[in-house]
Order: sequence, then structure tokens, then C-alpha cells
Amino acid sequence: MLDIAGAERALDHIQGAVSPGAWAATLSAPPIISSDPDLLRGGLLRRWSDTAGGMQQPPLDHHLTVVHLGGPKHVRRSGGGRTLEADVSPGQITVAPAGSEFDWQTRGTIDFVHLYICPKRLDRTVRQAFDREPSSIQLQDRLGLSDLLLQRLIMTMIEDLTAEVRPSRLYFETLFDAAVLRVVRLATDASQRPGGARQALAPAKLRRVKAFIEAHLGQDLDLQALAEVAGLSRFHFSRAFQQTTGVSPYLFLTRTRIDRAKVALTQTNSPLADVARAHGYNSAAQFSSAFRKTTGVSPRAWRSRL
Repeated sequence: MLDIAGAERALDHIQGAVSPGAWAATLSAPPIISSDPDLLRGGLLRRWSDTAGGMQQPPLDHHLTVVHLGGPKHVRRSGGGRTLEADVSPGQITVAPAGSEFDWQTRGTIDFVHLYICPKRLDRTVRQAFDREPSSIQLQDRLGLSDLLLQRLIMTMIEDLTAEVRPSRLYFETLFDAAVLRVVRLATDASQRPGGARQALAPAKLRRVKAFIEAHLGQDLDLQALAEVAGLSRFHFSRAFQQTTGVSPYLFLTRTRIDRAKVALTQTNSPLADVARAHGYNSAAQFSSAFRKTTGVSPRAWRSRL
């Protein structure tokens, strides 16, 4: 696993580059939301509010994607020998490549989300999704970019961080992978390989993955674990799995858990909390929510009607 400490050293060859954590310590207010170090592989997600309008961004060892929130604002950004100014609407996005250094001046409500992406993580997406060598493309800085998909992916992750129950790592990684892919599409000249390059998952590999899921339903499975069972990269595994089964790994895992939970509910008198834990849910409330979304009824209603 690529932990945050390791990810933050990924660009230590850039003179003066600092980690997101080191930069955060210099700001006028701490983040109001921050992802756990083990939730994202090669990434970090934070939300800030009510910091000072003037902000010095040192050269970072991560790529930075910002979602502007809180209302319209005027942003003036200086660095790299030029100054850009823009009236930025809520939901618009800014991209700053690793190593870039800027002076930010913002007039308006201060509220924004930072998604930090380790360069090695982005490079892997370039190789696997676009069949390009990372050295052949360059992430470009963008100010006030409009993209509803990337905005929604990042805000969904932020919303899940504030939920009462901890989000599934597999679900969160799926959102993060999609966000990284979208950043590459928006801020480089890379284009994805044609659809014909997709390949289905070999039957033997699919059987191994399904057996692994069945044997570990009570664990917080992540995409990396499933990909390793299949002997593929995370990105190739996700595409091949969906190509073969018609659903994402996360949706397949959820359906499998609920199907097995249905059996447990009808064949045992175990408390809901025990059924929830046995099938990978942190609490009876989280289990009930997932069960209702999948079946249309609560676990208690399902048990009582049979």
C-alpha cells in the first residue's frame, strides 16, 4: 500500500517541494474535513473554510485539484512568470501540477476542496488508461475549469467522509480512480485507447475473484486486493471485470453481500448487528441502509415476511 508519508516523498527531487501536510501547517486555519491516510492509495482529500484570502502555495510534491465552493469569487493567481485572474463560480475547478508555486488572492467566500494526487499514482493512470509514457505528456495548470463529472466525483467523496459510517475502501477507491482519470483527460493532451482495446476477464481469473469475495465477505475489501487475485493492475482489473460481468467490482461485492445476508436472515436468528458484521458492514444501520437500497425493504421486513 502507498501510504501518505510515502506518497508525500514521491517528488522529493523537486527542490523545495513540500508535502500537503507541511503546507497545511502554515495556513491560517486547519482543514474541516480530511481523509484517513489508509483510505486513498496515493491521494489525500481535504476541505477548507474561512482561511485567509491571501495564500502562498509552495511547490508541492503532489498534483493539486481544487473545487471552489461557497459562492462566486474573484481569484488572482501569480506564479511561473505570469498572473491570471478569473471570476470563479461555485463548483469550478483549478488544477496545479506538482512543483508549481503560486500566490493566491481571493475575494469572496473562502470554501474549497483540495484533492492531492501523488505523481506516481497519476503516472500509473497515464500508462494503464492511455497507453502513454508519463514523460510524453505534461499536466497543465487550469484556473476556473468547468467539469460537472469531476466536481461530482470529488464532492461525493467529501460527502462520504462526513457520513456517520466509514465508507467502503473499494467504493472510495473507485471514485478516486475515476477522479484521477478525469484530471488526466482535462489537464493533459492524453486521449484514451479506443474501446476495442478492452479485454474481458478470463474465466479462471473471474472464478478466483468471485471465490475470494465469497471467502472474505466480512472484510473491508479494496480494489487492490481484488486486482492482485486476478493478476492485473487496478485499472485494468476494473475495466475487465465490468466488461465481463456488466457491473463494477463494488456493485458486484455489494450484491453478493446482500444475497448472502438474505440467506442468513432467513436461516438464522442472529441479531442484525451480527449479520451486518459477518457480511462486511460496520454497523446494523449501515447494513440496513445498503439492504434497503438493494432490495427495497429493510432486513427486519425481509426476515419477518418469510
